[in-house]
Amino acid sequence: MNYKRAVIGSLLLIILIVSMLYSYQEYDKNDEHVKQFKEIFQHTENYTNTEVLFLAQVINVDSTNKTLSCKLQEKPYAYPRLTINLENISTSTIERGDLIDIKGTITGKNQVTATQLWINEPWKENLLYLRSLAGLPLVFYLFFTTWRLNMQTWRFERRKRHA
Repeated sequence: MNYKRAVIGSLLLIILIVSMLYSYQEYDKNDEHVKQFKEIFQHTENYTNTEVLFLAQVINVDSTNKTLSCKLQEKPYAYPRLTINLENISTSTIERGDLIDIKGTITGKNQVTATQLWINEPWKENLLYLRSLAGLPLVFYLFFTTWRLNMQTWRFERRKRHA
C-alpha cells in the first residue's frame, strides 16, 4: 500500500514539475492570439478596415473630440497606446482607469473606430466570490457527516453508517 502511494505521489510531483517548466518557457510566444495582435499593431497599414475585439484600460477621456486614449490589456502588454474614436457611443459613463472591451475597426496607425464598447466592472467578479461563500457551510456539513478525522493516523476515514 505504501509502495502505491509513493509511486502515485512521485508521478504527481513529476507532472507538477513538468507543467511548471512548461509555463516558465514563455509559451506566450507561440500563442496565436498574441501573434495576431503583434502582427496587427506592428503593421497597421496592412490591416486597415479590419474588425478587432480587445480589452483596454482608459488613460484619458476627451469628450469634446469623442476620443479615448487607451493602452491594451492583452498579453504581452507591450503594445503602443491607442486612440479610439467614439462616433456613436456616449462617453459620459467612461472614466480614467476603467477597463473596457472594445469592438471596432482599425482606421490608421494606432487609431481604432469603436462600433461597440462595454465597461468591465470589477465588483461583478467580487460578487461571484461573495455568493459562493454562502455554499461553504453546506459543503462542510456534507463533508463532515460523511468523513471523520482520525487523530492517530491524521487521515480522514469514512464514517460507518448505522453504527
